[in-house]
Amino acid sequence: MRISHIAMYVRDLEVVKEFYIRFFGAKAGELYHNPKTGLKSYFLSFDEGTRLELMNLPEMQDQKKVLVRMGYIHIAISVGIDAAVDHLYTLGHKKIAFLNGSLHSMVSEQRQEAYYNSMKTHGLEINEDLTAYGYYVADSAKYHVPTFLGAGATAIICGNDLIASGVITECKLRGFRVPEDISVVGFDDIPISSMLEPPLTTIRQERSELGKCAYVILNSLVHHIPICRTQLRAALIERESTARYQAPVKKQ
Repeated sequence: MRISHIAMYVRDLEVVKEFYIRFFGAKAGELYHNPKTGLKSYFLSFDEGTRLELMNLPEMQDQKKVLVRMGYIHIAISVGIDAAVDHLYTLGHKKIAFLNGSLHSMVSEQRQEAYYNSMKTHGLEINEDLTAYGYYVADSAKYHVPTFLGAGATAIICGNDLIASGVITECKLRGFRVPEDISVVGFDDIPISSMLEPPLTTIRQERSELGKCAYVILNSLVHHIPICRTQLRAALIERESTARYQAPVKKQ
């Protein structure tokens, strides 16, 4: 089964349409109008074939919203970690570990979900020995890297660049070369990323866009635009900490 699209009623079609075009790169079709019912709608298309239908009817009732209820709650737009998994998969890696940030953090939970979904998309096995929660500091690496290496990881995605710096150090201490033996990907693209040895492949989030996003959320609340979760587009910054997987040479 393939879900064709998701539809939702909105108060202002044009405002919501422009929101998804501007911040999520949607492409809008022509306005549909049924004169008999008064229904108006737009189909929005996103990358990879996802479609969203925005609908409006005259005299719609804006009912009281109850957060904990049955039925539709949110649309999740997964970006960032999936780009890291895609990159490593393209390089031939199959045993991809994920050292996440703090447990019970909303950001960590979203990234964990994106990791699982991306691994499943590529048909890769999810090994619980290759996933762990730590803290957003470099020292997290020394508690989890040994387990990852012992489980045969060939690449490690990290919850942020500080964790990644610790992973690179820990791998070197254990005799693993980065990226010849193991690839490492960070998240955030903080200034030290390009100064690590080797320079770190990472996921960049534009801080100016984060500020814009905060404004959009507040504006959405004011104008009653239905949005429960907002995630920004992130860019993969490819540097020298990732390389094509090379199978170990068996000694005769």
